[in-house]
Amino acid sequence: MIVERLGFTVLASGTENPDDKPIANVIFVHGLRGHPRQTWESTEPQVAEKRSSSPFTKWLKRPHSDEANSPESKKKQDQESSVFWPADLLPMKIPKAQIMTYGHDADVIGGPLQGANKDSITQRGRNLMIQLEREIGNTSPIIFVVHSLGGIIVKEGLQWSKTRLQEQFRVLHQRTRHIIFMGTPHQGSDLASMGKLVANFAAVALVDSNKALLDSLTVESEVLDRISDEFSSMLHSNDFTVHSFQEGRGMSGLKGFSGKAS
Repeated sequence: MIVERLGFTVLASGTENPDDKPIANVIFVHGLRGHPRQTWESTEPQVAEKRSSSPFTKWLKRPHSDEANSPESKKKQDQESSVFWPADLLPMKIPKAQIMTYGHDADVIGGPLQGANKDSITQRGRNLMIQLEREIGNTSPIIFVVHSLGGIIVKEGLQWSKTRLQEQFRVLHQRTRHIIFMGTPHQGSDLASMGKLVANFAAVALVDSNKALLDSLTVESEVLDRISDEFSSMLHSNDFTVHSFQEGRGMSGLKGFSGKAS
């Protein structure tokens, strides 16, 4: 299955008849330096990589969006032996749900001769909701499954949609029933600070980066504090339920981060 790098890709419709309506919409949103397929895909890594690569090293080695979206990369997606569980496994558990994955430009460091995306978290949340309203195609409840930065974007997007004058955006917030957070840095992340350091090195090499976004993801970020406060208000109003999962594997091979959860 080919998954587009940007925007929505429908992985399962949840219906056999075009006139039917799915029981729910399950929407996957990836995180920083992530990919709408690769983030949720399991492939057998090389033994050497298992032994030597830290999570941060793997984060740096992820392909730029242009590479991940190239025809060769798309062809490789179907040729590799892998399990893309939102498409391969989840439809067997909830066959009547529409399952979608959303891709956004999460490359904080640009490619050669290419600028990095400068959108803020607020802009990314708004873009998510605008595209969702256009692409969802039904009025069924919504369940978000989010990783890392994707969780922050969804939180901001829900707050944005809740306060809109246009009803078509407010109903997206009203239809959201559950959010499943995976490794979302609600209070910021030390990895964002390390990412800023990498961005400074990139600047020396004349490679563009989105340092403002990285600033927003650091510990004690005012942006994250605001988003958390607004999201807490939605939780206290019982707007939806949340389930959180924290990555607990300790990091190794990176001075200052050894033993910390990734």
